[in-house]
Amino acid sequence: MDRTELEKIWATTAKHLNAARAQLPDVPAPGLDGATVSGFDECLRHNEMELALDELEDLGLTNAPPPDFGGTSSSRPRAWNFRSGPPISNGKWETHEV
Repeated sequence: MDRTELEKIWATTAKHLNAARAQLPDVPAPGLDGATVSGFDECLRHNEMELALDELEDLGLTNAPPPDFGGTSSSRPRAWNFRSGPPISNGKWETHEV
């Protein structure tokens, strides 16, 4: 995969993560593990998508997001490699190996 393709994937993933972030309150409470919006933003700035997802997931545990928080499995980017099924299981998104 060349750099241009990788940057396109990062941009698409960041778009979806930001859409999920928009489902949280403007000033969300910190996550159970200490996640913050500034931590989420920092991860995105460095293209650390998995870490950004971890921050977002933790924020979702303490801020009562809507049931479709993070989008449905059909709307998530393929690059995330999420299994099909509900987006959250036992309070955590589940992924699978490809």
